[in-house]
Amino acid sequence: MATRKKNIIKKSKSGSSGKQWIKAFFVALILILLIKSFLVESFIVKSTNMGNTVLPGEILAIGKLDYGARLPVTLLSIPFFGYDYYNDLIELPAKRLPGLDRLKRLDIVLFNAPFELEKPIDKRSLLLSRIIGLPGETIEIVDYKSRVDNQINDITNQNMSFKYSLQVDSEAAFRQLVKKYDLTEGSITKKNTYVITGSQEKINNIKAEEGVNHISFIDDFEDDRELIYATNQIRRWNKKNFGPLYVPAKGDTIKLNKKNIELYIDLIKYHEGNEVTISEIEIQINGLKAIEYSFKNNYYFVLDDNRSDSKDSRYWGFLPETHVIGKSMFVLFPASKNGVKANINRLFKKTI
Repeated sequence: MATRKKNIIKKSKSGSSGKQWIKAFFVALILILLIKSFLVESFIVKSTNMGNTVLPGEILAIGKLDYGARLPVTLLSIPFFGYDYYNDLIELPAKRLPGLDRLKRLDIVLFNAPFELEKPIDKRSLLLSRIIGLPGETIEIVDYKSRVDNQINDITNQNMSFKYSLQVDSEAAFRQLVKKYDLTEGSITKKNTYVITGSQEKINNIKAEEGVNHISFIDDFEDDRELIYATNQIRRWNKKNFGPLYVPAKGDTIKLNKKNIELYIDLIKYHEGNEVTISEIEIQINGLKAIEYSFKNNYYFVLDDNRSDSKDSRYWGFLPETHVIGKSMFVLFPASKNGVKANINRLFKKTI
């Protein structure tokens, strides 16, 4: 009889322990979701679009307190399983909590791709770039450098990266350069000739290295002109020389005409939810003739630090504030590549 009671007690303790583990698991899961949603989340850098500011493979800490955390848009989705497991049956307007600060020029931000219109805002691809143009400003790119309201306003040349053709004696010489200078690109154009990106300072140092025969700047700004935002026969913009372009602010009212409607039609139609019709004689918004429009949201213009080999606002236009997730704060964990261990000096390095 006593043995039977002991077995019952053991089973009871075992069941209680199992319930505690399940409870602890769900509590931990909820805490992780709350931290990710409202405080900070991680982001793995996948491209070279930010030059040497952040490197492919690095894990960044993205803070949400500065701008205020964006509230969930798509309610029916499965967390931790990427952006493909959701149902858009319940889709809320994009709203955010009050923040400690505002979006500022030169901030590096994580955001959802504005051009993936077929998906809900919070299920679009993640992109990382740097804010250059703020709401209410006029942005212009002259020789790859940004001018804001007709004044040069950009990152330093040391942070700016460009594309170069590098000719070396051998593949071994190139591998040494990759290791020493932390090069992230090296596509081969012909034998012992590689395409690399780097700052002017880095390129000058590479020029002096043994085994380097020649380095030349690749100025291919005409190659993808047809992909540039709002370019046409009159506005012959390209990635090297772009604008001027006015960045709309919430409450701004602009005059609309046949010349500028192409610049703002995507914002008015897709990001502010209006029906836009353009005929030979007039522009109509929601069935009414429109000669002006007042914007409901703030917009930004972003540029990548890799100015000659990236796809930023020069290609797809304005970044709506509703698409911003958070601010890049620091490198949470550096990357290891090409058989080289992670550079521990980049651990917790601020992303500025």
